[in-house]
Amino acid sequence: MGSDFYSEHAARLAAQYEGLAPEKIHAGWRRFIPPPKAVILDVGAGSGRDAVWLAGMGHEVFAAEPADGLRAEGMRRHPQSPVRWISDELPELARVRRIKAGFDLILLSAVWMHLPQPARCPALETLAGLLNPGGHVVIILRCGASPDAREMYPVSAPELGRMAVCVGLETVLAARPEPDGFNRAGVSWETVVLGNR
Repeated sequence: MGSDFYSEHAARLAAQYEGLAPEKIHAGWRRFIPPPKAVILDVGAGSGRDAVWLAGMGHEVFAAEPADGLRAEGMRRHPQSPVRWISDELPELARVRRIKAGFDLILLSAVWMHLPQPARCPALETLAGLLNPGGHVVIILRCGASPDAREMYPVSAPELGRMAVCVGLETVLAARPEPDGFNRAGVSWETVVLGNR
């Protein structure tokens, strides 16, 4: 999923991610965050911005990030955080599955567009298998072409919803597209929240 690019540009990308306040950009789905002491997985955690934010609410948070450089940058920036970092990625999340069996919330922010079509159903199967009863999977879709060497594929909320049904999940929120936080032309964001059927 372009781990080499993210490692090579880790410092620049981490600074960019950390420039956006999570409480602001995630306000639209915040009501799905469970009460404290929940177990949460942040897939494609990047600089750890969101994972650290969630851990600060009193949750046990696991951050899965496949790019070594970006993962190291996240740990460097947040040395006091209790977040548990894991080198892992979709569609298998094999290391995550060995460490923890179930999560109350799973977050994928700006990850889904990196998955080619054949990997998406297996990825949803993995996520559904990791989700505790009553839990939610929050997937934030980046819509727009890649600005650089990173491979990005078209995504849409309706497609994601149709695929989710096949693995026993259903759409509980499909938010309207929102403009890009960095005001990039041609880039918008859609939040989809999935729950157990």
